[in-house]
Amino acid sequence: MTEKDAEDKFHKSAEELASLIVKDLEEGYNGKFESFEVYSARKKREIVHNLEIFRDRFSNGYKVILDEIAEDKGLPTEERS
Repeated sequence: MTEKDAEDKFHKSAEELASLIVKDLEEGYNGKFESFEVYSARKKREIVHNLEIFRDRFSNGYKVILDEIAEDKGLPTEERS
């Protein structure tokens, strides 16, 4: 799987998850200031954005941990891959 394929798969899954979450919110929504369509689109964007932030931070943290382990073992970063 290429990096682009993985990115596409992540975004598709994130969109599906956001849609399911927002669908659950519809029942209790009382839109005094904005329609549910506007509200749900905004919430979906927020959810996907937060999932992207989580993914990026998780990946970066994992990379930092692997670099520390490699450094402790005296391995250059390239050999670790």
